Amino acid sequence: MKIRIITALLGLLVVIPVLWFSNTVILEIFISLISILGVYEVIRCIGQHKNLFILIPCMIFSGFYPFCVRILSESKLGVSQIELYVIVSVSLTLWIMGFSVFSKGKLPVEAASLIFFMTMYITFGFSGIVSARNLEHGQYLYLLILIAAWIPDTGAYFVGVKFGKHKLIPDVSPKKTVEGAFGGVFTCMLVFAIYTLIVNKVFDAGLNIVLMLIASVILTVVSMIGDLVASLIKRRYKIKDYGKLLPGHGGIMDRFDSVLAVSCVFNVLFMVPYFAYSIVK
Repeated sequence: MKIRIITALLGLLVVIPVLWFSNTVILEIFISLISILGVYEVIRCIGQHKNLFILIPCMIFSGFYPFCVRILSESKLGVSQIELYVIVSVSLTLWIMGFSVFSKGKLPVEAASLIFFMTMYITFGFSGIVSARNLEHGQYLYLLILIAAWIPDTGAYFVGVKFGKHKLIPDVSPKKTVEGAFGGVFTCMLVFAIYTLIVNKVFDAGLNIVLMLIASVILTVVSMIGDLVASLIKRRYKIKDYGKLLPGHGGIMDRFDSVLAVSCVFNVLFMVPYFAYSIVK
């Protein structure tokens, strides 16, 4: 636990300046780096990290896309983020599956499919933080991704330790409990409410507290699913952690697995007209 806390504090020394200068290219650089590391960890987990014909294109895509998000949002090139994502994803699909066909069994179709899915998921998830920052009032809203990803985990842990009796999904994550899950939801709702009140009072942001609470429940559930998906893959490949970059936490994917899921759904929520127009008065 001591190592875990020290790592978290050191991590804050890196993350806080990035968040402070989130309106600059520093955010994209940071997102690009952790996206590349996340993709590498997953491909290594699958056992294909020495296959440079697969590793390098996936890492290039994951590092390149976060910069495209802001460039496209600020330019008039006539290409949307979604259109670029489709173009690159189709290209990457053909490359990975084509290599699988001619690999003589060195890249099984199961591994090829998972590599493609996880590369897209990691890239879109991390890049979604940049997309959220670029929204109207994004300086307040994008932080909700991190809150919804990490706060429920903390609440679920303490409630689960104190009151946990019924296992949630023991085959995937033996330590998670139903009581802990409810504790995570309640904790996130509480923090979202406090955050909304503070931001509205200090910055006159006008965030709709009812929609914020609804969003907190949705994103908390998604956060737990993201964590369980990452755990499912680790169990499939029989590893404890994705990496050792963050002592006490594991790798980038061990720390940011929930962030990816929350980020994806958060950006989808803001594609819904009523929600996007109503969350800010």
